[in-house]
Amino acid sequence: MSTHTDTRPPVSTETVQPAPSLAAGSARPWWSAPFGMFQTNLREIDAGLDVERVLDYIQDHGADAWLVNAGGILSFYPTDLPFQTRNPYLDQRPSGDLLGDALGVAHARGIRLVARMDFSKVSARIAAEHPEWCYVSPSGQSQTYISLVSVCPSAQYYQEKTFEVLDEVIDRYAVDGFFQLVWVQRGRLQQDLHWPMPVPQLPARVQGLQRVRPLARQSCIPRVRSLAHICRGYRPAPY
Repeated sequence: MSTHTDTRPPVSTETVQPAPSLAAGSARPWWSAPFGMFQTNLREIDAGLDVERVLDYIQDHGADAWLVNAGGILSFYPTDLPFQTRNPYLDQRPSGDLLGDALGVAHARGIRLVARMDFSKVSARIAAEHPEWCYVSPSGQSQTYISLVSVCPSAQYYQEKTFEVLDEVIDRYAVDGFFQLVWVQRGRLQQDLHWPMPVPQLPARVQGLQRVRPLARQSCIPRVRSLAHICRGYRPAPY
């Protein structure tokens, strides 16, 4: 990563616009052509990162799109939603807004920015306030990773509240796209949904995909369509 001193003035995020190829009236969506994506899967303590230096590295690498943490389990912007946890390390930034800073500098350089969302879990505080949002196994057990509690994909948080998060992000930031992480431990899914395994003569991975497909049709596909509807409402082209 470059270590030179950057003398360029800071870029204001107050009037952030989409990258040029994403402007209204574009003939084709930008993702319909090949592009290079660089993901920075950030830790909580990375909220103070230097976006100029990171973008130097991304451009040196040859990528033209940046996938960066935005919200869900932890917001990397100053969220106003009570059911989303604001990253406390945002206080290290003068702006208090990593997503806004990243977007402003990325678009100034002609780099697209894709917002990474992870709605698979909530904090222990939110889980205690809304246990009805959380996953529960047939034996009555929750699923906890460190201090984070897994949510149920059929409950109100996943089916309704997450769209309020997306609304908040789209309303504030002209991001060029969304990436939504869904992490499922296949063995846990297999056990808790009472799916008999293994199915004879099929590799384990194929067995899992066959069992998951009906669940995807019921939950994931309608969710993607709803997300597309929201995006079109804010920015009719090119979604």
